[in-house]
Amino acid sequence: MKRLLLAAGAVAMAGILLRESLATHAQVWLLLTQQLPQSPVKPLLAFTAPPTHDVVHFESALGPVVGDLFAPTDRAPGLGTPSAGRPALMLALGIPLRVDDRHYILDFADTLARLGYVVLWPRSTSLDAVEWKFEEPETFVASFQYLETLPSVDPARISIFGVSIGASIALVGATDTRIADRLRALIAFGPYHDLGDYLISLATRTARANGSEIAWEPSDDALDQARKVLAGVGQPEAAAILAAPADTETLARLRSLAAVRLPALSRFNPAAHVPAFRARTFILHDQGDQYVPYGESLKLRQALPQQQVGAFLLSNLFQHARIRGGLTGETIRDVAGLYGFATAALGYL
Repeated sequence: MKRLLLAAGAVAMAGILLRESLATHAQVWLLLTQQLPQSPVKPLLAFTAPPTHDVVHFESALGPVVGDLFAPTDRAPGLGTPSAGRPALMLALGIPLRVDDRHYILDFADTLARLGYVVLWPRSTSLDAVEWKFEEPETFVASFQYLETLPSVDPARISIFGVSIGASIALVGATDTRIADRLRALIAFGPYHDLGDYLISLATRTARANGSEIAWEPSDDALDQARKVLAGVGQPEAAAILAAPADTETLARLRSLAAVRLPALSRFNPAAHVPAFRARTFILHDQGDQYVPYGESLKLRQALPQQQVGAFLLSNLFQHARIRGGLTGETIRDVAGLYGFATAALGYL
């Protein structure tokens, strides 16, 4: 009888795991067919109802925050029910966005909500008004605490999807003792690991990957954004250096300045906070990224305990944070890699 009960329990557990696995693969398939421009069909829109979308306001310790809040309807696939609480994803962007980028983020938030997540895109009101500076880590701490108060959210399943600079600043926010032990996961898409190294890469048009120096040409837009943000956080000298020629003198000036100024910017530097970071991490980076070199993600993976990294993927499928069009053999391989990455991440969330 004991063996029979154990066997029955094993069969039941296998059934539960199979259902969860199938649900995750269904999510990933719906996500990728919706987001990939190469996909001729978008079944997510047919299978799900539009989520609710509200603009919310709340306070952080450093001032007011505005957010776009998307909540799934009952037709969203099986990730929990409103009564039980659904998993939540916070979208972390670290600098002001252009109008077309805002539309892209809102469309992505809509997709995630259709998949069953409560989604919040928060930003300080100053960033929302296109004031050029870094987002404060405190914004993400306050946003986590806000999500915890929502009856529709499972407080044990709140994660962050951070993009570029936003991923890096969100990591710093996630080390705050008020939330450090409760954040479930961080998906870091194109982050920098060390702010000083990143600024040197921008100034010298070079980067490091696997211990070797590689040629890297940041886009004019990346340099322009960096100069605006540095000036906005009170570092006009560093901003001016990024406009100088990429030579030995520029590197020496920046290193000298960094030794004095970087401590004041430590709240934007993940390298100074990684030891206190606890959440499971999924790291994705475009190898041709002209905004943040992919070597920064390599360094972040190396800095984290191996068991803390849920998945790591370098891809050629993106242009910084947007998916490339076209279809080649390399594209198919990259889509397969992205499918595996997304399965690992969504299966954990």
